Amino acid sequence: MKNELIIIVEGDLLIAKDMKGMLEREGFQVISNIPNYDSAVKAIETYNPDLVLIDIHLSEEYEGIKLGRYLHRLGKIPFIYVTCCSDRITFEKVKNTRPYGFLMKPIRKVDLIANSILTINNFKHKKIDPLRIEKKSINDAPFRIRNVIDYINENIYEKIDVTELAELSRWKVHHFIRIFSNVMGTTPYKYILERKMELAKTLIEKTSQPIQEISYDLNFQNYSNFYLAFRKIYNISPEAYRKNKNIENFTFNQEIKHKSSDYF
Repeated sequence: MKNELIIIVEGDLLIAKDMKGMLEREGFQVISNIPNYDSAVKAIETYNPDLVLIDIHLSEEYEGIKLGRYLHRLGKIPFIYVTCCSDRITFEKVKNTRPYGFLMKPIRKVDLIANSILTINNFKHKKIDPLRIEKKSINDAPFRIRNVIDYINENIYEKIDVTELAELSRWKVHHFIRIFSNVMGTTPYKYILERKMELAKTLIEKTSQPIQEISYDLNFQNYSNFYLAFRKIYNISPEAYRKNKNIENFTFNQEIKHKSSDYF
């Protein structure tokens, strides 16, 4: 398992650096020193990212849309356009490339993070949402897997057994694991673990609940297992993550307070 990888294709290196910092503070891996179409294609083929953020105007006008057409034909990686242009001509040029989002400069952190998280999540689950599948589904596998995903999300605080999920899908265990892995790109066990870790990370950052208590609430057998899983996924201990986030939030609040005082 890994943190999601985002590639930023941006001609303005200062903007790219700013976006990179915002995303990395939220736990994403980021590659950002990519200013044109050719280097972007090479990076995409090399690293197979989870998301690409594309400046519409790179070294040439609308060069970013050319990259969008490439990704649309590829069909394996979602992308979001980033631009300072909101005119109708630009929208007409981009809409046929089927982007997953459209961010306006100057970039706000809340918009960047929300769009990135939702895009990666929606694309990951696209195969179990028949209404989003371009070709008509020839079987009921997406519906069965979607029911399993819904069950996992509704019972994320409980211990979830793969045998239980297989019964819900009405497939034999080995058949269920194979189909789930093919559709979701990961095993049922890893999917459950990732969802629990995503929730744990949010609780560690946004609440003062003791970390050990969070691990017990999420039904880990012991804190050691939780600690090792968190560290393996995020390359940082739960305690260090909370400490870093508290420092970041304090610094951010001080900056806002300082800026606000300039008006009074």
